Amino acid sequence: MQLTTATDSVPVRPWLNCLNPFNTALLRGMRLLGSREPMWKVMEWAARESHVVVNVLRGGIAPTGPQLIIGTDLSPAVGFALLSQTRRDDVYFIGAPGWKRVGQIVSDRCLPAFTVPDFRTNPKEALWAQFVYRFGYGIDLAAVAKKNLETILRAAEIVTKGGSLLLKPTGGYFGGVNNWREGVGLIMSNIGDVPAQVIFFRLQGDRREHLSRILLNPDFFRWLRKPLTVTLEFSDPIPLSEFKDESTTYKQINRRLKERYLELYGSL
Repeated sequence: MQLTTATDSVPVRPWLNCLNPFNTALLRGMRLLGSREPMWKVMEWAARESHVVVNVLRGGIAPTGPQLIIGTDLSPAVGFALLSQTRRDDVYFIGAPGWKRVGQIVSDRCLPAFTVPDFRTNPKEALWAQFVYRFGYGIDLAAVAKKNLETILRAAEIVTKGGSLLLKPTGGYFGGVNNWREGVGLIMSNIGDVPAQVIFFRLQGDRREHLSRILLNPDFFRWLRKPLTVTLEFSDPIPLSEFKDESTTYKQINRRLKERYLELYGSL
């Protein structure tokens, strides 16, 4: 199944912008659509604009009911196609704070997460993160923990009230894509007594190639590369109760989630 079909209301890329090697039209178009269209239409257009096609091998996202959709991260280019099929009105996702700048509708659906590397183990990335958050978003590192806690509590509230939440424990600007972060366990430990389900997903493809689709203009480089095809696979729904009970700590929940994911797919 291809998820990058055109919509009737997407903006047309100006011809002159095809000569621009940088993908400046992508953000402008997302902002325009994000002020008036549902989130899935914005993401569908962005995937098509990035020349990314996703083939779904199996499964999908439940149309109703509380659920957590958990999987690996490759790049925003693949995130576009993934989010384009979440056609519920109550779908939210945890993502980089930059998503808050992509139109009001997408901004309302994004719960921002700030990742900060440890100065002791990764001083270069930690300093770069401090610079980005301070000058890019106007916050300092002392406020990051508070903002992340607000996101965790809001995410748990959404699922408790019957909503759908998409999150990628290995995602984020900093810290590497192979680190399974503990925030997902904290979210699940704060979800109320509801029959929520967990759906895992796996994306397969070349992360560097995905990132280039965001930074570089696919039209400019059309003669050098073909449209990018990636594969997406969803697990069967798993009851949340298999990962938590009244005595389970968030670290135990997090470990069980990671172990189940590795059991299904073999690697992050």
